[in-house]
Amino acid sequence: MTLTDTAIRKTKTDPKRTIKLSDGGGLQLWVQPTGARLWNLAYQFNGKQRKLAIGPYPTVGLKDARERREAAKRRLIEGRDPNYQKRLEKITAQGQQANTFEAISRELIDKKKEEKKAAATLAKVNWLIEIANSTLEHRTFNRMHTSSL
Repeated sequence: MTLTDTAIRKTKTDPKRTIKLSDGGGLQLWVQPTGARLWNLAYQFNGKQRKLAIGPYPTVGLKDARERREAAKRRLIEGRDPNYQKRLEKITAQGQQANTFEAISRELIDKKKEEKKAAATLAKVNWLIEIANSTLEHRTFNRMHTSSL
């Protein structure tokens, strides 16, 4: 039986256990004793039962959860583990965030402080970085060239 938004909202919590509502195709909504509603996808990969956390309801709506289920199923058909793919995307995003001008400039300032540079030197570096941050703040850079800072 497929779920509806009305059925999801009307489901009452049980203070003693998690209630699992199935939408089909492995998509489940777990209603926690705390009242949290979390989307999960149950699937098998390499003969092992696995679970993919999709997100909280209502932030991730029913339609979006079904779309994410289908995307995960496509990955499974291609022979890729959806959980591995999710972790890989998260690591890539974190890596890109760490390579922004702002992040690298913060590292430079921290390094100068550890080297116990003079207050005037630190003030000048901060001033120069603030000027550059106004235009370069979110740009990403290849860290290979910044190791000599």
